[in-house]
Parts: sequence; C-alpha cells; structure tokens
Amino acid sequence: PSASSALSSPGYLACAGLIVEGDVTAVEQVPSMAGQERITLHVTRSYKPQKGPKQVVFVLDQSQSVPGPAREIVRGQIQQELSRMSKDDQFAVVEFGGDAVLGSVPSSRGQMPAPVMVADAAQTDIARALRLAMASFPPDKQKRIVLFSDGDQNSGNALREARIAAPQDGR
Repeated sequence: PSASSALSSPGYLACAGLIVEGDVTAVEQVPSMAGQERITLHVTRSYKPQKGPKQVVFVLDQSQSVPGPAREIVRGQIQQELSRMSKDDQFAVVEFGGDAVLGSVPSSRGQMPAPVMVADAAQTDIARALRLAMASFPPDKQKRIVLFSDGDQNSGNALREARIAAPQDGR
C-alpha cells in the first residue's frame, strides 16, 4: 500500500470529545464515503475530557521502519490540527527512534517545526517517547498525547507507559 493509504486520518483524535477503548466487533465500508471504514467496538473503557485549555503532544515515530512519505503525511495532518486549536491551547512535538527528542517546546498554535534527527533510527522505543511526552505537560492544562507510529516497537514497554499516562479518575 502507498504511504497515504497506510494511514487513516488520525488528526481528529487530538480534539475528540470522547475517547474509547475496546474490542473491535466489526469493520465495514461506509457506503456514502469512498475509502472510509466504520469500526464497531465493544467499549471496555471510555474517557471524556474536561473542558478548558489543553496541551497536545504529538509523538512521531522517526525510526527506519516508517517510510519518509508517511512521515510527511503525518506532519501535514498535524499542521491541519494546529490550525484548529484554540488560542489558549498549546502543542509540543516529541520525535523518537531508539531515543526520544523534544522537537518543539510547548507553545501556542503555530507552524509545525521542522523534523529533528533522532539517535538510533534502527530502534523504536515508544515507551521512552511517551515518558518524554508526559514530562513535557504543564500542570494547568488538559493533557493529550497523539502517537503516530507503525507500532513496531523493538525496545521498551509502550503498553506499561500508556497505562501510566492514562487518566486515573476512572472516566
């Protein structure tokens, strides 16, 4: 598949009013929307964010397993999302391979920064990137992490870090 067909349009997640986790029970084509799929879940957990300003940390996989054209598509999608953020929202970018680098400090909406080089692009350590993303959050904003990766981790424990990052208030 091409880089564009390998990625859905994940930009909506950064502004979602409801985030759910569950088991996929069905996947079907949406008749009125070419190339779109409807995914049905048995919801096991949900999270509805609080109101108010947020900080979104976009975590980008820069490892060798992610093709360059796919990375460019993702950067374009993030730029579209940045243009929809409110004036009180902030964003940051974390880029990773075997190491994680803060590609931009938390700032108000604006331009997507240029890509940064990461050490050890032969590795994929999602856990390390999630830890850096969590460390970049200010205390006074809603916290969102949007991960762009092929999921082919070969170092670290991303699931453990995601559980640590998850809201602890039961929503």
